Amino acid sequence: MNSQATIKSLLTLATLTLAFTAVGCDSDDDFSDAELTAAADSNSDSDFRAGECGPGPSATKWRIRNASVQENSGQWSFREMAFCADAECNEPLSGTAIDSGDSASWAPPEYAFDGDTSTLWKTFDADVAGQSWIGLDFGAPTAVHGLYLKTDNVVYSVDNIYVEYYDADADEWVTADYLGDVPAASELNYEVQVRDRFPVQWRVRNATVQANSGQWSFREMDFCSDAACSDVENGGTAIDSGDSAEWAPPAYAFDDDTNTLWKTFDADVAGQSWIGMDYGNQITEIGGVYLKTDNVVYSVDTIYVEYFDVIEQAWITSDYLTNVPAASELTYAVANRKRFPTQWRIRNAVPGNTNQWVLREMDFCADTSCAVAENGGTAFDSGKSKSWSLPVNAFDDNTSTLWKTFDSGVAGQSYIGMDYDGEITEISAVYLKTDNVVYSVTDVYVEYYDILADQWVTADTLTGLPAGSNVTRALNPCL
Repeated sequence: MNSQATIKSLLTLATLTLAFTAVGCDSDDDFSDAELTAAADSNSDSDFRAGECGPGPSATKWRIRNASVQENSGQWSFREMAFCADAECNEPLSGTAIDSGDSASWAPPEYAFDGDTSTLWKTFDADVAGQSWIGLDFGAPTAVHGLYLKTDNVVYSVDNIYVEYYDADADEWVTADYLGDVPAASELNYEVQVRDRFPVQWRVRNATVQANSGQWSFREMDFCSDAACSDVENGGTAIDSGDSAEWAPPAYAFDDDTNTLWKTFDADVAGQSWIGMDYGNQITEIGGVYLKTDNVVYSVDTIYVEYFDVIEQAWITSDYLTNVPAASELTYAVANRKRFPTQWRIRNAVPGNTNQWVLREMDFCADTSCAVAENGGTAFDSGKSKSWSLPVNAFDDNTSTLWKTFDSGVAGQSYIGMDYDGEITEISAVYLKTDNVVYSVTDVYVEYYDILADQWVTADTLTGLPAGSNVTRALNPCL
């Protein structure tokens, strides 16, 4: 497991531990419906917060490491520094000073923590990014919430820094935070957060082709820190995919002037066109996006919202906007999604008692109690139902009709589901009105189609489904 996979796992544990300890998410225990419902309801938004982050975990060692090279000298120095129990650094922590091993005998790591600005720590290995570090070994699990730095002059400073803790179980260092554009010759306090992502650029990218013209235009747009777009984050440098006209550069989309526009000429290929904002080395979380779209000839109706992760050094899709109307002003909340389901289905995990499988009714539900059915899409199945037992019959709230398929003699061959026509749709539970034992299956897979991964993914497996019953099952939120 790499460092970022580890931190994502720790974040999940940190947000879910209290609710899931009782239901045994870290074991092979079977969960009751009540336990799953309580756990899922209490954490229903855990995967979709924009910029999930929080205070640091308890770890025995913490350090800072150079994310960039010291080009002037290859040397890195601190006059003083402190890891702190509080964000304001009123409570500095003590431990044994440690470093990457290339400091001078007259400038060892403990000099950075001695409260004496006439001494210093200096290392001579900062000519390679990521090679130099200094930290504290606390000897016991310790949470760090703040960092104080008294940097040296520009010749002995680095401007980008990883804040990391040691994961003893995984036997590796994990990046918790990233400090960008750290000034030389300064005294600084930073709040230390544990981030599950490190976005320094944001963009929107065409998920579909502009078939009319191959051109894509925005009159105006904003990236925002909040879902309502009351707090605009346009303080960076406008960027695009490089095929905009000289008279329609990306900066024009962010200038608050509807007489200007951004237009690119590379939207004839899905995924090829994009426009965004580069925030330098500053971690910037986006919670919303405002779009003033152009007419139908210069608009695309499906858009990826993506960020560039400075740690992963890759663009990552955060959200997916569908049915974006032309010639409109729109504000969208931007979610931090881990999956992108646009279809859901149940599939027989075991063979049926006969080759036939019947459901009198069923619902995919937004909540664990199935009070909110998500049946507004198009019903579909594995293709072996009859004209009098079509999949739509399972979702019509009429128990005098039914869905019946004739291909359930083979495990995994039969399925019925709902296509949400490209809309991201999250499901928390399934309701089933099963038929008699001759036409029922006891175990089913609950699966979703991930539009980004372009594949079906198993969300849960429901076992022991009784025949001739009304059954509501919450999906296991641990999966």
